Amino acid sequence: MSARSPNPSTLRDVARQTHGHTIGPMPAQDFLDKFLPKTHIHNTRTRKNVYDRILNKKLYKAFSKSMGDQNLCPGFELVPLPTETKNNTLSGHKLLPGIAVYSRGAKRKSVCDWPLMDFFIEWRPDEHFDCYYEDYVNDEILDDSCDQAFEMRGRMFTYAAQLMDCQHRLFVFAIDMFDSYARLYRFDSSCIVVSDLIEYQRDSQLLDQFFARYSALSRVQRGYDPTVMPANNAEKVLFQARVKDYLERAKGENLRIHPDVQTLKGDVVKIKLYDMNGYSDWYLACKCNTIPINTLPCGRFTRGFVATPSLSASHARPTTSRKSDVKKGELFWLKDSWRPSSDASEASIYYDLKAKGVPNLPDIILTGDVQVGPIVQETMNDTLLSDPSTKSWRRSTDTIHHMIHHRIVSGLLIPLEYVENAKELLLVGRDTLNALAGAFYKGTMLHRDLSKGNLMMTERRGTDEGPWGVLNDWDRATRADIDFPYRTGTWQFMSIALLRDATKLHDIFDDLESLLWVLLFFAVRNFKYTGKFNMRVFNEATEVSDTENGRIVLGGDWKLTWLLQEVYKMGFVCKPLQDFFDSYSRLHLDHYWKITFSKRNAEERKALEDFEAEILRDISQLVSHFDNVLNDPNTDWSGQEAHHYRSTEAPPQVQQNQADRPDEEMGDPDGEQEPQPAAQFANDERGQKRKRSNLEPEDNVDDLHRQPKRLGIEAKEQRTVVRVPRRRQVTAPPCDRVLSPRTRK
Repeated sequence: MSARSPNPSTLRDVARQTHGHTIGPMPAQDFLDKFLPKTHIHNTRTRKNVYDRILNKKLYKAFSKSMGDQNLCPGFELVPLPTETKNNTLSGHKLLPGIAVYSRGAKRKSVCDWPLMDFFIEWRPDEHFDCYYEDYVNDEILDDSCDQAFEMRGRMFTYAAQLMDCQHRLFVFAIDMFDSYARLYRFDSSCIVVSDLIEYQRDSQLLDQFFARYSALSRVQRGYDPTVMPANNAEKVLFQARVKDYLERAKGENLRIHPDVQTLKGDVVKIKLYDMNGYSDWYLACKCNTIPINTLPCGRFTRGFVATPSLSASHARPTTSRKSDVKKGELFWLKDSWRPSSDASEASIYYDLKAKGVPNLPDIILTGDVQVGPIVQETMNDTLLSDPSTKSWRRSTDTIHHMIHHRIVSGLLIPLEYVENAKELLLVGRDTLNALAGAFYKGTMLHRDLSKGNLMMTERRGTDEGPWGVLNDWDRATRADIDFPYRTGTWQFMSIALLRDATKLHDIFDDLESLLWVLLFFAVRNFKYTGKFNMRVFNEATEVSDTENGRIVLGGDWKLTWLLQEVYKMGFVCKPLQDFFDSYSRLHLDHYWKITFSKRNAEERKALEDFEAEILRDISQLVSHFDNVLNDPNTDWSGQEAHHYRSTEAPPQVQQNQADRPDEEMGDPDGEQEPQPAAQFANDERGQKRKRSNLEPEDNVDDLHRQPKRLGIEAKEQRTVVRVPRRRQVTAPPCDRVLSPRTRK
């Protein structure tokens, strides 16, 4: 899975990455009327001394007890959480809100039990800790706040993301209390709605209404997903039995074992799956521990589960021909995510590509939007933008999207990081090129998000032909003949051209180059090499000033430097692997030379067009970069240098525990030297020092250049970006030539 939310290293980065995704300040009474149905309130008028207690920072525990004693929120229990663990970290449960609210009688395993928490209340003693603090006269500009406000906002968003990640929730409520003020929150995958200030010391009616109304809500009205329910004992036994059968079969048949199957520790639930063609089934599922926790409450919010058909499964006709596999009770991969309603669903993309014979795609069992009866599950917060009555208080934004709940069940695939030798890495790379070419020629589609989580392989091992490569996660794919105005993808693996120009239109050459960077990433991580290498090649990102779009994020210098081999003189010990990178990287370097020279005169522009047309006319010349190595009879793949690096020591210049850290922690290869690309490639002052961002090795970017504040960068030097002409979209020529995939036996 690559369609994962970004993994910021600080709370301030969490807040900045949600920049532009907040609606408010919504009048508190309107908030209650919109999101919490009215109910008769009786005996809920709170004595003033209950709220007075919060003014004393040592008495918030007594405050929560008093609220419970007065039955302010009937049916719920307010539990104060320990403050000594509230440190600035995102590691699991160490970051805790002030008060957790549980259904009364919930069988908690600890005071902070995220899977059972209904909502949370954050408490702070100082008014200057308002998450959206400007002043109390005019608080309409919500996102422009001080550093302390950013950090507090990051805490609130982290709590909400943690709660939603541990449960099956469509939305979550929260309360932020500071000094004598409070704000109400509602989180869903589209955005965050925040109320205006409630001065509860003067009038507690609004908070009283919130607690009373919340206590009268059903589970569905509190945000719980009605298509998910706990598994009963018989279903839990069935799930564990199928996991055991899978492990025994994999061992007996010498198959790779999916890493998530070995780390299942969560509760087993029953999830209803829907297919585009009207079929539905119940699957038993358990959340995978190897998938990173979502740290942002809004966005695609992708989660992964190991799943198997339940006892009540109807075994209706699935999407693919693998009906027999479903009956066997095999294990499958279940992807749960949210998609923008304006985009084509991943289900429809798979249907289209499968129908047109595109190879090396995952085997889809069921896929479609989640429904409750005839109604599709969708977000509600964003509907405020189209409500005329909200114009008086909401700020305008074009960064918020209406989101739809989407699920996919597919065959289990092995992540590329589990390749056992360099030959397997190149085999998967070749099959990925098959999928890219097939989608481009037959389906006129661009993947637009090649990353280390999207290149997968089958379980097969120990055979001459090796594993099959599979290109997964087509949720960001678009038609090649449509000008999509924003760059999207995983930052660390985007092409140099996209990184250096935020307005460039995505084309097939960007996908082909992303394949190079993904393969290089795994090669550096897994195989021995000589010379120097720095992971900043993947992590480099700089925020700059732009005359057209304001502040934007650019990169690509270190990648270009690696292509030129100006700073790094590195080579893989496995000669066939090095031969491949020499050949495939030279192709992309030649492409950039021709792009640069094309600005000089018409003759050079014609040379670029001929170069690109030749590649599009016969993509088999790209396959030759793989085949020349894989099919060479003189190549010996049995040598130790071709196998996965299994020493306790890290490969040269890259420490294993640092390879996934931001670039500023890695250090430059030669002191503080910045990469210096050839002058012919520089379209601006690329040599100067710039402030780098805190990007992590798997940061998924959606319209990143439009929201640079999300990166948490404050550029110290302003410069003007000189734009190159916006290039036309490259489409497939009218031909039927597609790569011939390996024939499965």
